[in-house]
Amino acid sequence: MGSRETLQPHVWDILLSRPQPLLPNLETFRFSRTTLGPPFEQLLLGNARMSSTSEAAGTPRPLAVPAGLTHLSLAMTVSATMLSRFPPEVDFTLEHLVLAGFTASDTLHRPLDHNFLPVLRSLTIYSDAVPSFKLPFPPFPGLRSLMLPSAAYINVVELLRALQSPHLESILIHKSSGKHIYQLIAKRWSSTLTSFDVDCTTLKDLTALAECTELQTFRLTTCRTFPIDDFLVLASRWTVLRTLSIPTASDISLAALTCLARQFPLLIVGELDLTHLIGTLIPPIHETPLLEHNLKQLLLHSFPPEKEVDVRLLACHLDRLFPRLDEIRYVGRTGAPVKIWTGRVAEGLRFDPNVRIWGEVLRVIFEMQDRRRI
Repeated sequence: MGSRETLQPHVWDILLSRPQPLLPNLETFRFSRTTLGPPFEQLLLGNARMSSTSEAAGTPRPLAVPAGLTHLSLAMTVSATMLSRFPPEVDFTLEHLVLAGFTASDTLHRPLDHNFLPVLRSLTIYSDAVPSFKLPFPPFPGLRSLMLPSAAYINVVELLRALQSPHLESILIHKSSGKHIYQLIAKRWSSTLTSFDVDCTTLKDLTALAECTELQTFRLTTCRTFPIDDFLVLASRWTVLRTLSIPTASDISLAALTCLARQFPLLIVGELDLTHLIGTLIPPIHETPLLEHNLKQLLLHSFPPEKEVDVRLLACHLDRLFPRLDEIRYVGRTGAPVKIWTGRVAEGLRFDPNVRIWGEVLRVIFEMQDRRRI
């Protein structure tokens, strides 16, 4: 059986009838339903008794845990109790754990051991209600990534305080906000955090993140008030930023875009709302400086402008700021990204004024880039 085989209902009996070790080459295991098969731990540990002994020596016999199991996903009707039903002596090599579909009634039969999942690198919880883990919460000392996409019913502060993960690099928190959360993150991981994905109510809530000077990726999906000038002050020390996604900042002018380019010289990908830029009078070309910026990709949000846009003038401004730009992707306001230009090829074109505008802008930019190569 392959290491990434999808487990179908008709193979359960076959798997259980195999001699131990069971699924010895398993690397990734995604378990979404309990009604079709045996207890979860029985499948992984084998169908022998959980704590059996060798008849000859009278010593505990090793459990048949797949030695290469690194990815585990539990979803839907899988109960949180399954985690606590693993014998404490099981030596987990699990590096990536995804928990999904839990309800508030899911609890652990026993407190998780202090050394539970000692090499876990990423933890993701997709749920409207997190399992009520009993303390002490596992410290996960090796954790590098924490993702809480639906954290509305999760006590995020309690979870963050319980973690003893000195090298946490990436955090995603959606549907839960509050400056106390960001203050705690900045206090504990300001020197290690390189990626942060968040939604919040106001930009002021994020003030503490100014201390996270190692940020390379920052994404802010929603924010009710987002003045771009205030953001530039907040991010004044994010000098190594490479990916920036702030589609909720709708007041980006050409001057603000220039400040952004100067402040983030290493930026490679930018996701911005340029409605304000294309909807106002574009200034003369000499007002934009010539920069040697390395920005490669622009993901753009914008509403169709009320008047005709001087596409060539707009392209000239962008080319002066970002002379190495090679992709524009029109994202829109709500839908999935629609890639309109990649390299020199137009694809996915639809009837939309924004598609035409940005497609023309990039075409002119490519013309100017080609002339410089001659």
